[in-house]
Amino acid sequence: MASPRICRQYDLPKDAGPAAISQVTLHWTTDGGKTWQRRAESGLTSPIIFPTIKGDYGFTVVVTDQAGNEDHTPRA
Repeated sequence: MASPRICRQYDLPKDAGPAAISQVTLHWTTDGGKTWQRRAESGLTSPIIFPTIKGDYGFTVVVTDQAGNEDHTPRA
C-alpha cells in the first residue's frame, strides 16, 4: 500500500522570453512559518508530489523565471 501523498497541481502561462517560468519550488513549514524547508523542485512538471506530513503544516510555492527573478523565498 502506498503512503499518503499530497499533490499540488498548477498551471503555468505559455509566455516566451525572459519572463517565462523556468522553475517551481515548494517550501513547507510545520511550526507556523517560523522555519521553512525546501521540499521539492519540479522544474516545470505539475503536480508537485510529496509524502503527507504529520500534524499541521503550511506550504508555499516559489517561482523563478528564465531571467533568474524569483518570488520571495519564505522566511520566519
